[in-house]
Amino acid sequence: MSISIDAKILIALKYMAYGTAINAFRDYFQMGESTSRLCLRHFVKGVLHCDNIRGKYFRSMSPSDAKRVEKLHHDIHGVHGMAFSLDCSHFRWAKCPMQYHGQYKGKEEGPTVVVEAGCDYNLWFWHCVFGYVGTMNNINIWDSSKLHMALHNGSFEPNDFPFVIGGESFNKLWFLTDGIYPEISRFVKTISEPLNKWEALFAIWQEAKRKDVERGFGVLKRKFGYLQTPFQMFDIEEIAMVVYCCFILHNMAVEERIVELDDSVECADFYECVELNEEVVGPEHCPGTLSAMAYVQAENENLNDRQLEIQRLRRLGIDIFDPTLQQRELDVNVLDITSRLAHHQWKALYNYDEHKRLQRAIVVELREKYSSI
Repeated sequence: MSISIDAKILIALKYMAYGTAINAFRDYFQMGESTSRLCLRHFVKGVLHCDNIRGKYFRSMSPSDAKRVEKLHHDIHGVHGMAFSLDCSHFRWAKCPMQYHGQYKGKEEGPTVVVEAGCDYNLWFWHCVFGYVGTMNNINIWDSSKLHMALHNGSFEPNDFPFVIGGESFNKLWFLTDGIYPEISRFVKTISEPLNKWEALFAIWQEAKRKDVERGFGVLKRKFGYLQTPFQMFDIEEIAMVVYCCFILHNMAVEERIVELDDSVECADFYECVELNEEVVGPEHCPGTLSAMAYVQAENENLNDRQLEIQRLRRLGIDIFDPTLQQRELDVNVLDITSRLAHHQWKALYNYDEHKRLQRAIVVELREKYSSI
């Protein structure tokens, strides 16, 4: 209790910033190892459990956020409809228990833990899920991703709005991904074997713009040495709390960087939580005067209700992902509107034709933009 509060906060920040053994700061702070770890644990819990901090710097994308970020990407990348870039990154776990090596030791030399994240051009992370085992690849992670679930059950749908690319009309935001991800309607992947110069231009454009998330991971790891060095903790839940705290502090730094840049085109409150209104998201998506965080919480409650309904149908022997579902003779009371909506969302998401239509529209957009060069 006699230790200064400033010392308790600084040792937690220095441990995350440098990633060395926490004993390295013993002489400077005159603090033992157990006390130092306790300070780190309390600091991380304080950041994660603070509603004001977590609700702003670790929130999901709201309709107002989607409008601003889409406009930013159109100004920078030249194409409408982009939400953010999506990718996964591996972090080494030095103190992984031996019984878990079979799960966490994948293609890397030692055990790793994977994080799936997505960030925009300013390197603000809108999506982050940590804790996947190192033996999983991007496809396995995407199958169990929370973003995948949000796209499937419709909780991400309020963020969508109509836009035009290359003369084609679309109404769903899309994400930039690398080649391993599936070819679904919301993903824009590169063309591995271009057949003409315009497809080659699209491949160059896609691979260059997808570097947003690569830059995000690079800046994050350089900023926090804790993420760059192998984890020296045994408890995966404690590691996850520190990692999420690093993402929150990174988003704080992104906001400060935008505020301090005098020549920045963004305003200082670019990432502020704003109230939803008809001017921002339109009357069809306006739920009242809820804040962005309250709106996300309401969507999560709806998500739980949808999940319970899907589980109930599975117990009755109905698989909503079955492609022959509409051809079977089912009772209308059993196949209610929830299951039909889930099946419709699944078919709309895993639509190869829509994926190719979006890709061709971006090729046309780039051709019209650079044909005079």
